[in-house]
Amino acid sequence: MNRATTFREIERALSPLKYKLYIERMLKNLVLGVLVASIASLLVAYASLIVPVTYPIKKILLIYLSVTIGFLLFSLLTGIQRIRLYRIADSLGLDERVITSFCLRKEEGVLEQLQRQDTLFHIKKLMPQRKYKMVFKWSYVVFSTVAVLLILLSLMIPSAAKVKAMNVEKFKDEVKEQIKRVQKETVEALDAAKVAPKVKDEVGLKVSELLNDMRNARDKDEALKAIAKAQNQLKQLEKNEELLDLNKLADNLMKNASTKAWGEAIKSGNTEKLEKSIEDFKDNLKDLSNTDKQEIVKSLNQAIEDLKNNPELANELIDLNRAIQEGKLGEQMEKQFQQVSEKLQEMVMQDTQLAQAIKEMNQQIAKSLKQAASGINQTGANQSASNGSQNGAYTASNGNSSSNSNGNSNGNSASSGNSGTGDSGGNGGQGGSSSQGGSSS
Repeated sequence: MNRATTFREIERALSPLKYKLYIERMLKNLVLGVLVASIASLLVAYASLIVPVTYPIKKILLIYLSVTIGFLLFSLLTGIQRIRLYRIADSLGLDERVITSFCLRKEEGVLEQLQRQDTLFHIKKLMPQRKYKMVFKWSYVVFSTVAVLLILLSLMIPSAAKVKAMNVEKFKDEVKEQIKRVQKETVEALDAAKVAPKVKDEVGLKVSELLNDMRNARDKDEALKAIAKAQNQLKQLEKNEELLDLNKLADNLMKNASTKAWGEAIKSGNTEKLEKSIEDFKDNLKDLSNTDKQEIVKSLNQAIEDLKNNPELANELIDLNRAIQEGKLGEQMEKQFQQVSEKLQEMVMQDTQLAQAIKEMNQQIAKSLKQAASGINQTGANQSASNGSQNGAYTASNGNSSSNSNGNSNGNSASSGNSGTGDSGGNGGQGGSSSQGGSSS
């Protein structure tokens, strides 16, 4: 007994026809995509003759690529409809066999089995994929070719808008190059700088903001303003919070005559001078009156309030202040003075090194920004000169055209005048001849 034929076998037999239909549709969509892209690109190309369009060739290539890929993806993602496949197969000589098998696919009777076997036999015999001829719209190809030729023609036509667009392109390219260089040199400066991660992050954030402003700059002036703003912000970063705290401490200590030497030593960053001033203060403390001590306590309290970012030093000064206030001049006082002296010397050394590191880092970045400003400024100057020369060329061209027109007009007038004179002379001569003839007779 013969094995029962299933409708799935019929579908597998129709697979070559299905693949051919897939290829046909992909080719149609490819040509249609190229046509649509050509029309869009043609609009961009001719718009660039009237208004400045930067990077027109890149834009046109992007349009062709994106539109064509979009149409091809649409072809791949949408399958061939089964009913359409079956009807095309039947139209190629199968005489409704496939659509009938599809309608009876769930029936398992003897007649249905025989019908499916007959359909499968005729599919293998007729090979409908060979009979099917793909339909290709050559008119789309012709239109696309004409559009491409028109695009190429428009790209070769000079115009003032194209000159402006080219200058803008040069400016943007220069900005991109400067951004890359500033990014590279900033990373190198931050890696080499021996500063706290917090300071590095702050500097990196300021430079990132600058680069974003430079990218969005529409002209030279905006780019230079962004660079100047970043340079000012980098200078502000040199005033580190910890350094500001020490400066405030020094200012408060300098308000009191007894602690003035401390403040001057902190300001100068001289640790030896600081140590000596603290020793002198300690030695002179026992000779001060209670009123003077109260003034010192008051100055130190004010200084402690300003040490928000230096809690360790603030605690040491609190202990020392308490000892002075209570009049403890023994070993405890010696210990407090020693701890304050060591802590202050340590912080002065660290902050001096920090200030120098921040300054060197900012100088390196500022140098890079200065070079960027110079490059952008030079590009802007060249752009202005180029625009001026182009405007001069167009003015001269228009002037020559007007002169030629006027010259041709004058020449035509002179020619007409001469012709009139000749005609008058000729007529006069003829008149004279007639008069003589009459006289003779």
